[in-house]
Amino acid sequence: MASGRLQAQWVVCDEGYGDSPAFLQRLDATGLWYLAEVPRDTKVWPLLEIDGQTPRDRPSSWVPPQTRSRKGPVPQRERLGCSRSAKVPLEDLAKQWPASRWQRYRLLEGHKGPLVADFLVLRAILPLNRLPGPQVWVVIRRKVSGSAEEPEWKFYLSNAPLETPLAMFVRVSGMRWPIETCFAECKGELGMDHYELRFWRGWHHHMTTVILAHHFLVRWQQRLNQREGDLAPNNDTPLAHAR
Repeated sequence: MASGRLQAQWVVCDEGYGDSPAFLQRLDATGLWYLAEVPRDTKVWPLLEIDGQTPRDRPSSWVPPQTRSRKGPVPQRERLGCSRSAKVPLEDLAKQWPASRWQRYRLLEGHKGPLVADFLVLRAILPLNRLPGPQVWVVIRRKVSGSAEEPEWKFYLSNAPLETPLAMFVRVSGMRWPIETCFAECKGELGMDHYELRFWRGWHHHMTTVILAHHFLVRWQQRLNQREGDLAPNNDTPLAHAR
């Protein structure tokens, strides 16, 4: 890059960060796209009914007008308007949505077999201070097969552009695993955490050498024993894999 810095586009985080609206707002303000895992009881206003086609009434907010009989300052605080649309927990939304809207992907080949999951993506309005907030993507992952330790359901919110395809969300949602694997391999095989330094320059040199060595080993691993994800059968969506 001309600035000498590597520009990032995506930020992926777990529930500890995804459950913080202020943190997600700060990411959005920087121009980064986030895919944030959130608790299953997170509530949103879906923009479609559960048939996946019929638009829902959008929530609105309003400021009560000043009345003649009322004394004091003019009201300025917004309130949630009357609407037939109620907020829906993501877990309930996942169970109500029609099966035809889900798409199946094989994410990766793990040590205990392939990880296969169904994905659902839809648009919704995120509550912010109990009022309608920004429009976001809701991404829901339902495990079909894989390790017993892997949770059955995962729920995400994203501020990615409208034209973002489902395959991109699938790929990004799987990136935390290879990143964590890289750190574990670098520490276990290449001594990432074995250093005694007094200055940041030396630390940067050590980390750069370890990362380059790991990159070399990964490239050779791919040549000798390639293991990567693929689409599940009967799915024409472009390849999305985690590594």
